[in-house]
Amino acid sequence: MRGGQALRGSSELHAWGDSNLYLGRTGDRLTLVAEHRAAACVGPLDVEFHVTGEVMALRVTQQQRTPERRPRPSAEERVRQAFAGASHTLTFGELRAACRIRTQRLYETLAQLTAAGQVEKTPVGYRLRAA
Repeated sequence: MRGGQALRGSSELHAWGDSNLYLGRTGDRLTLVAEHRAAACVGPLDVEFHVTGEVMALRVTQQQRTPERRPRPSAEERVRQAFAGASHTLTFGELRAACRIRTQRLYETLAQLTAAGQVEKTPVGYRLRAA
């Protein structure tokens, strides 16, 4: 569940604010999540109350860990993966569903692989050429 969704009238709150901060508690753990309409969500950040004299503030106690992003496979790699998992000739529709890429990009990729002699177009679909 996104921050603030449990609030009454939350859809109006989300629509009204460009930036929203949500402070939550789970046991002794205090977390802060920042959301912006046009940017990726930040958090949850572990925070604590910090008092200096008469001033109270929130202080980040643990930085958010940024997940490692693996680059998406190219269209050619996706087509090869689809053929590797298939035991029969694949129709264009089956390839499109398996590769999850735009139709135009799939046609271009199949044309390149066919021209390179790596893929063969048959009356019933496409298949990898035997090496």
